[in-house]
Amino acid sequence: PVYKMTLSDGRVIKMSDDHKCIVWKRKREMVAGKNRCKNNCPSGYTEVVMTAKELYESGVKTNRTPKKDGYSENDYKYWVPMMGLSESTIEYDSNDYGFDAYTTGVILGDGSTCKDTGYTRITAHKDDMFEYEKYIPYNFGKTTKKYVNGIEQNAVMFGLVGMGKSIKKWIGDERSYTKRVPEKLMNGSMFQRLEVLKGLMDTDGTVYKNGYCSFTSTSKGLAEDVQYLVQSLGGSAFVTESDTESEFGKAWSARIKINRIIFKLKRKVNRQVFRESYMRNPIESIEIIDNEPTQCISV
Repeated sequence: PVYKMTLSDGRVIKMSDDHKCIVWKRKREMVAGKNRCKNNCPSGYTEVVMTAKELYESGVKTNRTPKKDGYSENDYKYWVPMMGLSESTIEYDSNDYGFDAYTTGVILGDGSTCKDTGYTRITAHKDDMFEYEKYIPYNFGKTTKKYVNGIEQNAVMFGLVGMGKSIKKWIGDERSYTKRVPEKLMNGSMFQRLEVLKGLMDTDGTVYKNGYCSFTSTSKGLAEDVQYLVQSLGGSAFVTESDTESEFGKAWSARIKINRIIFKLKRKVNRQVFRESYMRNPIESIEIIDNEPTQCISV
């Protein structure tokens, strides 16, 4: 029998009935009048090992009625600990990618590339230019002011001198609604994945006053790439769709939870917060789906 476990951010894990799962549950026992956890989990939780069958028979939700916008933290019974807590964050070999990863993220977020020459015009807030000049390791062309209907904006535009051919080769010339992160960066080293994510978040990412982070794009694929990058770096992300008044009609947002700095711009870094709840991912459901051949492995 094969069980399908779905996490709150949409990730799916298929396993046999006797597969052992490391999960967290709320600690009910009191020690000297206080909750105390002997494992790596936060106070009030304890780490246990349960098979898929045991989780299925126990049920992964309480009997509480969910809120209008879904289940709350108090409605779940079990959580999967996130990789970002330790050095176990997944690592791959550094790929031979011939362009700066952070700059790649900036171009994918706020760049417009000419199909013929590869010349790329990047739009940025004028107050961020000093930092971009610090973090992007290429020569900048002339910076021009941006106008909309004859009104000067707080944004400026700039290009990278002599980098057109390299940009076309390594990043491509896709339009805003078809942009994707190059595969070599998606499966690159932890440093490469984090750098391209920071470039994306510095441009099309948002960190709100309460510290929550999100990434929004007219490219569904790019939002899903951000989701993958965040998850591979020990975080959690969930992609939602919304209608917009832009010419593209729709936008996709990745809502992000991660205890790792994912920006370089100081104004955004200073707002990002880390939360204890980001250390765990709730188990949304577990169900029997079919009988299939399975093989347990040890990693």
